[in-house]
Amino acid sequence: MSRMRTRLKCHQWKDVGLTLARIGTFATSTRNWYVTIGTLATVAHLLTISKSAMQKTDAIIEANPGVSLDELVATRKINADQKASAEKKPGLQAQRAQLEEQFGHFQKYGQEQDEKFAREKEILKKAHSSELDALRDTLKAEAVLEQKKLLKEKILTLSRFLRAAAARRQLEDDDSDLTKAFEGALLQVYGGDATAVLAAEKLIDGAEEGVPSTEGILLSVTCMFTSHIAQDPR
Repeated sequence: MSRMRTRLKCHQWKDVGLTLARIGTFATSTRNWYVTIGTLATVAHLLTISKSAMQKTDAIIEANPGVSLDELVATRKINADQKASAEKKPGLQAQRAQLEEQFGHFQKYGQEQDEKFAREKEILKKAHSSELDALRDTLKAEAVLEQKKLLKEKILTLSRFLRAAAARRQLEDDDSDLTKAFEGALLQVYGGDATAVLAAEKLIDGAEEGVPSTEGILLSVTCMFTSHIAQDPR
């Protein structure tokens, strides 16, 4: 049983190592994913700010159709920074669209990784559950076999006692305390009640208690000694 437990522990450590490796890989990918998403979100936020700042410039340009940016600067309707922002607007819009597309890809990747990790975790959990169930059944079967073995040993001890008691009755003119102990123990065992069960258990377990004679006198011969003689009548 101890060897089985040792093998189980080794197997569990192997699975734990595999799980940690998977978690480490996932954590690394997730960390990189969050860093990238953080960067994209920051850039997108800056672009949003730039868009807000250009709304005033766009309103001026729309209010002066056909007027070039240089002319708007010359007439001081917009300043040089606003002109530069207006010239960069198409590029910024394209960059924003690209970033938003990449952001969507990373979100999808993160979701797929979460689902993959959840599936692997569930598979590993079911595998461990099956192993624990198998171990539980094995230990239960072993316990049943052990109980049957102990019961057989107890029955054998009682059977040997009865055999030794029957052999004692064949001895003529034997008035020893040992013979009286066997007769007294037989009387108790044959009682057919709870006291008889207790007496049988004391004989089987070899209790260090004196055995009473058939007259109820407590003898110096113990249940342990009587049981020992029954196992080895020599």
